[in-house]
Amino acid sequence: FNRASMDGYALRFEDIEAGIKEYVCVQTILAGQACNYEIKSGECYKIMTGASVPLSVDMVIRVEDSMVSQLAGQSVSQLVEFTTSENLKKYQNIARRGEDTAANTLVIPKGTHITPQVIGALASFGKGKILSEKLPRVTIISTGDEIVGVNDAVLPVQIRNSNQHVLQAMLQKHQIKNIKLVRVKDNKKLLRTGLEKAVKNSDLLLISGGVSAGDADFVPQILNDIGVEKIFHKTKIRPGKPMWFGKKPDGCTVFALPGNPLSCQTTFKLFVEPYLTKCFGTNTTGIYQFPMAEQRIKKTDLDEFFPVMLQGVPTQVHIKKFNGSGDITAGLFSEAMAWQTADKQILEKGDVVQVFLF
Repeated sequence: FNRASMDGYALRFEDIEAGIKEYVCVQTILAGQACNYEIKSGECYKIMTGASVPLSVDMVIRVEDSMVSQLAGQSVSQLVEFTTSENLKKYQNIARRGEDTAANTLVIPKGTHITPQVIGALASFGKGKILSEKLPRVTIISTGDEIVGVNDAVLPVQIRNSNQHVLQAMLQKHQIKNIKLVRVKDNKKLLRTGLEKAVKNSDLLLISGGVSAGDADFVPQILNDIGVEKIFHKTKIRPGKPMWFGKKPDGCTVFALPGNPLSCQTTFKLFVEPYLTKCFGTNTTGIYQFPMAEQRIKKTDLDEFFPVMLQGVPTQVHIKKFNGSGDITAGLFSEAMAWQTADKQILEKGDVVQVFLF
């Protein structure tokens, strides 16, 4: 229906063109209320925002541009005079039927991420149930003899399993909640059993640790032995160089991420998250560009990613100090990580860098 976009008076534009100055207000129309009376020349309705505008009128003049007086001897009708005649036009302050979107128009295309705004549109169109992409079944396997649970007592040579919970939280940001958490010792037999089961029962497998070149890093070999095809192993980045990526021909996709906390978070952001958004058919990259607030010198020939804070007006990149990729507080309170490319040994103050928002 034609909808009043603000509180005011609904009348015929042809009466304005005819020079009529005063109008008798014959009825007040509230939102959700139908009106069966068709006004005549020199009459108007008082109408509220969201109310249906009768077809006999074609403009709404806002309340602020009106002056009302009571008709002598009448308790209901009012005499309305409008205090402005500037820029008056047909269908002003009326949201016309079909104006937002026409019938048979594709409003929400396939591959749209369901945001609160999309939910609002779906509800408006009466779509209480829709067909959506199935979210993946995910297993997160943490490896290492040194890993213990968050609530467990910790020995001087052990660390608590933070990566498991970080990865779980990063997946839940994408509404993925079907997540199985597994912890496995550095034992070939146990690790093989755990990986075989996870590959069989998961769409996506994330492994934390056991992927580098140490004596107890068994993950790449076992994945190969159980039929997961390696697509790549090791990348020219820091942190995160040891990362392994592969796929089982019949389904499961595997990301084996380094065990150091910052390496784990970085490789998830650079590889796992883009993979997920690609699977979902969305283009949300979370990549922006901002100038450096200070100089940074790197000593490697790798692409380096480092935690940063975004501060100031205009926004600048401030380096978050940390103690290597094993620093458990490296990502704490950082809002993003910045990218120093392999060919850029020195970033000067003011240099613009790409930034990946957490």
